[in-house]
Amino acid sequence: MKKTSLILALALPLLAACGNKSEQASGTSIDTTATAEPATSPAPEGADAPWSYQTEQHAGGHKYNIDIRREADSELPTVTDDAGNPCLDNHVQIDIRRDDAPMFSRRFTKEAFLDFLTADDRKQCVLQGIAFDRIEGENVLFGAQLGKPGSDSGPIFIVTITPAGVVDITKDYTQDTTGV
Repeated sequence: MKKTSLILALALPLLAACGNKSEQASGTSIDTTATAEPATSPAPEGADAPWSYQTEQHAGGHKYNIDIRREADSELPTVTDDAGNPCLDNHVQIDIRRDDAPMFSRRFTKEAFLDFLTADDRKQCVLQGIAFDRIEGENVLFGAQLGKPGSDSGPIFIVTITPAGVVDITKDYTQDTTGV
């Protein structure tokens, strides 16, 4: 499915080794301005590099400013990679302003996805990142990926945020791994 390919394409910059078709709701026009920059400070030993992404979206007569920041978090439990090296898990901060007023602000960790993870995944996976996908109606949708440190594969989730700030997380069972 092209939707998942877009999510993966947006999430690829989020995936780093340890230590070192947008669908629109009918009648909705979306204008996009986006910037993605790696942070300038080096990542600590056993951590993914910090990453940030900002975009301005226009949909349904509203302006959405979305800011996503991923950072390694030394206060979260560490995970061991396949080589036995300890790796820091990440947190992702999402801030959304709608029509220049605060709509949503939350710091996500792997904890938000635990209901969908096996016992092994809970021990071995880190939150690799969250990427903006699209606006559908008035809801803002993101793709999130967890996985083993240094891997670019793992479960993908759809994170839906409503204008009231309600978060709905579902596992994306329609992952397109063909790259088409």
